[in-house]
Amino acid sequence: MSAYIQLSGTVVHGDGLAHAGDFPPQRQPAKAQAAKIKLPQEPPRTPAPRAAIPLPDASSTS
Repeated sequence: MSAYIQLSGTVVHGDGLAHAGDFPPQRQPAKAQAAKIKLPQEPPRTPAPRAAIPLPDASSTS
């Protein structure tokens, strides 16, 4: 089996697969527990009053 070195410096075997030793065999466990989310205890605000939308004046069109 032949092998060659790519420009990045990794060895690639003739079958096209990278060397399996480049990666750990399994995922590493987390060293700490994930933070728990605490939601705010405030109720939602009332909605803002609706704004007026200016419409074109019907008398100004011909």
